[in-house]
Amino acid sequence: MRSAISSKPHIFPVFTTTVGPSASSGIASLCGLLHSLHSRCNTTLAYDEVVAHPPDKGNTGQLKLGLIVHGLLGTGRNWRTFARSLAKQAAAESGRGWRIILVDQRNHGHSAELAGFDPPHTLQAAAQDLHELIQQKYDSQQLSVMVGHSLGGKTTLAYLKQMAAMPTKSHLPQQVRNKQMQEQRQLPCTWHE
Repeated sequence: MRSAISSKPHIFPVFTTTVGPSASSGIASLCGLLHSLHSRCNTTLAYDEVVAHPPDKGNTGQLKLGLIVHGLLGTGRNWRTFARSLAKQAAAESGRGWRIILVDQRNHGHSAELAGFDPPHTLQAAAQDLHELIQQKYDSQQLSVMVGHSLGGKTTLAYLKQMAAMPTKSHLPQQVRNKQMQEQRQLPCTWHE
């Protein structure tokens, strides 16, 4: 299947794994998968999704959003088992559904096959890629959790730095906004790279 997908430059793999009661609705998941395969646009990164709903409640409206960014030479798929566990536990404890995005950073995984990620390949460019993905595919929904491993951690911090400089900060995780307000009242915040 991979060769069939990658031979067509306008179709990109986006796989959704559903955990919990709604996992039995295979036809709906398949329709969602087909829609996402055909609605992908060349300006965002390739990504996978893991979705989990609370054990007793099924689909409970808008899902909380999480993001996992892999390290150097990795892919989002490297984090799929962790993401399933995280989403399932978060859904059970919060009573709300969760969607975890597993990103393939520029020049990694399936994003390496996409056009439009031209040099310079900097942390700022990678952070902008994350912003565009969240803005275009998730309508700038607020992230509830962000996890970055190694290079992914640096990319995540660069993303937070870029977003903190924007006039509206509603898309930042609540803890980041709280910390930022706290620091503004106490000391000026400086970033070290």
